[in-house]
Amino acid sequence: MTRSRGVGISSALSSWTRSPVVVPVGAALLAVALLSGIGWVAVHQADSTVQRDAQTRVRSNRDAAVRALVRDIDDYQRTVATASVSKAVIEGLRAPTPADVAPVQDELSALARSQNSPAAFLSDTKGRIVATFPAQPALIGKDFSFRDWFQGASLTGRPYVSSAYISAADGHPLVVGVSAPVVDGSRRVGYVTVLWQLESVRAVADGAHRDDDVTITVTDQRGQPLTGSLNVDGRGQPLQAPISAATTQALAGRSVSTIHDGVLEAAGPVPGSGWTVTASQPASVALAPAAAFQQILRRTVGVALLLLLLATIFASLVALRRAADRVALRDSEERLRLLVDGTHDYQLFMLDPQGRIMTWNLGAERIQGYTEAEAVGQDFSVFYTDDQRKAGNPGQDLELTRTKDRLEQQAWRVRKDGTQFWANVILTTVYDEHSSLRGFIQVTRDLTESQKIEAKFEGLLEAAPDAMVGVDPTGAIRFVNRQTEALFGYDRDNLLGQSIEMLLPESSPLVHAGHSAADPANPETRAMGEGLELGGRRIDGTTFPATVSLSSIETEDGLLVIAAVRDITERQFVEQVLRDGVLRFRRVFDESILGKFLVNSDGAILRVNATLSKLVGGEPQEFIGQPLDVVFDDNSDQARVLDLIKTGEGELRAEMALSDTHGHPLCALVALTWIRELDGERVLLAQVEDITARRAAEQRLNEYALHDELTGLPNRRLLLERCEHAFDLARSGRSNNTSVAALFIDLDGFKAVNDRAGHDAGDQVLIDVANDLKSMLRPTDTVARIGGDEFIVLLEQDDGLEHLRTVAGRITAAIRRQITTDTDSLPLSASVGIARVDLVHEPEVSPDQLLRRADAAMYRAKERGRDQYDVFDTDLLQRTEARQVLVQAIRDGLRHDRVALVFQPVIDVDSNIIVGAEALMRLTNAEGRLMPTLPAIVAAEVAGLAEAVGDRVLHLALEAASTWPAHMSLAVNVSARELTGRDLRIRVEQALQRHDFDPTRLVLEITESSILRAGPSALAELERLRRQGVRVAIDDFGTAYATLRNLTILPVDVLKVDASFTAGLPHQRTHTAIVHGVASMAFELDIPCIVEGVETEAQLQAIRGMDVLAQGWYWGMPQGPGVIPMLNPVRLPITRPDATLT
Repeated sequence: MTRSRGVGISSALSSWTRSPVVVPVGAALLAVALLSGIGWVAVHQADSTVQRDAQTRVRSNRDAAVRALVRDIDDYQRTVATASVSKAVIEGLRAPTPADVAPVQDELSALARSQNSPAAFLSDTKGRIVATFPAQPALIGKDFSFRDWFQGASLTGRPYVSSAYISAADGHPLVVGVSAPVVDGSRRVGYVTVLWQLESVRAVADGAHRDDDVTITVTDQRGQPLTGSLNVDGRGQPLQAPISAATTQALAGRSVSTIHDGVLEAAGPVPGSGWTVTASQPASVALAPAAAFQQILRRTVGVALLLLLLATIFASLVALRRAADRVALRDSEERLRLLVDGTHDYQLFMLDPQGRIMTWNLGAERIQGYTEAEAVGQDFSVFYTDDQRKAGNPGQDLELTRTKDRLEQQAWRVRKDGTQFWANVILTTVYDEHSSLRGFIQVTRDLTESQKIEAKFEGLLEAAPDAMVGVDPTGAIRFVNRQTEALFGYDRDNLLGQSIEMLLPESSPLVHAGHSAADPANPETRAMGEGLELGGRRIDGTTFPATVSLSSIETEDGLLVIAAVRDITERQFVEQVLRDGVLRFRRVFDESILGKFLVNSDGAILRVNATLSKLVGGEPQEFIGQPLDVVFDDNSDQARVLDLIKTGEGELRAEMALSDTHGHPLCALVALTWIRELDGERVLLAQVEDITARRAAEQRLNEYALHDELTGLPNRRLLLERCEHAFDLARSGRSNNTSVAALFIDLDGFKAVNDRAGHDAGDQVLIDVANDLKSMLRPTDTVARIGGDEFIVLLEQDDGLEHLRTVAGRITAAIRRQITTDTDSLPLSASVGIARVDLVHEPEVSPDQLLRRADAAMYRAKERGRDQYDVFDTDLLQRTEARQVLVQAIRDGLRHDRVALVFQPVIDVDSNIIVGAEALMRLTNAEGRLMPTLPAIVAAEVAGLAEAVGDRVLHLALEAASTWPAHMSLAVNVSARELTGRDLRIRVEQALQRHDFDPTRLVLEITESSILRAGPSALAELERLRRQGVRVAIDDFGTAYATLRNLTILPVDVLKVDASFTAGLPHQRTHTAIVHGVASMAFELDIPCIVEGVETEAQLQAIRGMDVLAQGWYWGMPQGPGVIPMLNPVRLPITRPDATLT
């Protein structure tokens, strides 16, 4: 069948082409085309001529107004600039009295009247008003530097015309200011400003009109209309009118002429003022002649074309109707059938006028689910939802289609299985040759997948890190993502439909090129996706550099170009920083005191600085292009560098061998790292440091690394090495002895010797002790100095505990001596700790544990009175572990604020007045249990935490006592370690300043033994604190030796009787006599005396009448800081509220 149809169509065409009607019909069609072309050219030429004439007329009006305004502005500026007020300004600035300013106001008055100006001002160089016309005293001295007439003249140094503003002068609501600098010789001394009434501008503009239907408008710098058809209303308020596009371009300094919104405009700037002149005329008036001519020409051409077309049509119909109609109809029907049946993506069927289905294609069967047999004859309302049928469909759709011949909509449709889909539906009418309605054709497309793709596409665009803008071939924006809103500052709705040039002013050629690149028919295509650098413009007018990459996409609405816009401000900054960094690197490279050179990926030297060339010999340029062997002597060093170059990554830092200019070997520290040059090439940077002298010095230092510099004894490092060797020997069985012993020696009184006799004497004592120790030990024993005054004796051959005791006794006897100074004789002794370990029974003990055991035994010897030895035992181990627990509790307490204070009141026993309180530390562990205070203090001393604990106690005590009455003092204990520390005074001063505490209320309690062992520097620091008002109390007075003698030289403000003496009151006469004696001695020295440990009524009665203060458990347990001021010390009334601790 297909073949026979083809033969029929061919024969019909052949017979038609042989018809005699073909030639006249072709000639007629050629005549129609020729006549149409001639008519179009004539119409276009006439339109262009009339439009050019209209633009020339409007521009001539504009240019006349510009020339007139320039002439008037120049005259006005010249008059203001040459005003003879310079001397008056100078005198007015120097003599600001009203009498002196009056001449200036007269000159301003004359100047203003000469220009018919309502007002004039004179200001100094800072913008302050000196004189006014009319006279306005209230303005004199006011700062007008913010006015644009002042800023314009001051910035340019030339006459300046300001923008328009509302004047306070009656009858002159809208004025501009003409300002000019006033100079004295070459020096600018002020500025004169005269207001210019805009009526004169109106007169200039009106006089420049050459045509009645051309309107002249003058606009100031801000786009405010000054005169013309847009002037001011009756109240002097400027009319708010939109600025035309031509005026906007003229404000940027360009002369333009254009047709916009039905108006022919010519606009241009007025030189010297910042104004613009716009001449405008309705396009309908300007182009009226062209329109009339075009109308006549169109009618003439139209009539001719119509007649010729009628003749052609008549001839064609007569000639072709019989021959071609049958063939065309059959062919058309066949093509339609093939098209309909072959369309699988579209539902295509025909309806009769009542909406019943007449035909059905495969696409309809795929989309709707009905077969042809099921669908034909049914009413197509089965495809509508229930809601749509209730709303009157499909009847309404058919009626609209009858009315408009075509209906297109997107709506929900229903499949056979009841599921719904979103569809694009087109209904068109079908008429027969008699214009009778045959039915309707419906084309339906399932948009479900399109919606999914569109949603996915929109999601991808929204998730893109760049601003994505879709632009159609006209340059209009069709979609944007949220990054576009964030980058440019516009809302999405305000961008859609706008020109892309609103965001990218230079983008018009780019977008057109993008559409051309996406057009396969265009032979001059360019690559899509290339990033070009353009300037972006935000909503606030600011610009930024951006890269724009293009891609194209085909949509239902046609081709769109997608522009990906990225702000590269930061990237450009980084690139500039990199360029600057490379330049700085090269400068540093060349000027570096270290040798440097660069090597490329082939192992050739690219650059050498002067330092390296001097080091190895030669000139820098001689190394360029040379291999590495001109620098390195050792082939293995060269190989390491070449391996690094081969891998192309990583770094290398190693010592390598070089030779100097004389061939002498050098030891160099070479550091190699990869860097990138400006052109992007990665090169290897080598930095060469000559460490030959350093290595020689280190070699010499290594000889002393294992020995103490002062005494020549082994140091801790060598001691540990020998200790490890002794342990290995004892464990291996190669020795007859399986035990190792250590003696830890600490000098007693050495600090006093060092402080009082001087460091040279202290050094000599250490040397003497070292020699004594070496002289009494065996060759197999090791004596080492591990600290300032600490020594350790390691005995690899342990002969038993008794032997160790004998050795320790000999050591204490040998060290015990008196060190004589110019003024004193200082005792020196040693405390020795003994520890031994049998590695058969305790194989887990390490050398470090052995030394720590000896250290613990030494501390117990010190606690027992010094100048003796002690042996480590299990009890001491437990005590050491307990002390470690306390030390950890102290550390945790300091870290987690578990250090607290209670206060024991100090009572005037004769008046029963609380005159102060002593701060007592309380420490709790992580479980909240109270830790023993005295062992904790001792542990803090041993662990080196005394200063940290003391500092925390001091701050807490000062903070608490700040709320007490001013007559109450605060006592804080100071440990021996704190006293000998170097910063006690500084810490006390800083704490007093931080808490704003009166120094005269603070008492530092120091034990008698601690203050006696303190050196001169510590006593001097205490004396400096006393001069500031801080008082010093000797705690536990009477328990140390040489008490009375030292009272004459020690810094003492308060004496505290030790509680051990108070415990014997009142029955032990000796204790009573001691307490009475101390109280009497304090009375004679005119210092307070505090009796500690008062616990009974009898003890209290025993000290009454001694003129002493007291503290103790008689008045109850120590209390919190808030309770102390309110505490009633006894059951007796308070009679002396002025009693204080003085």
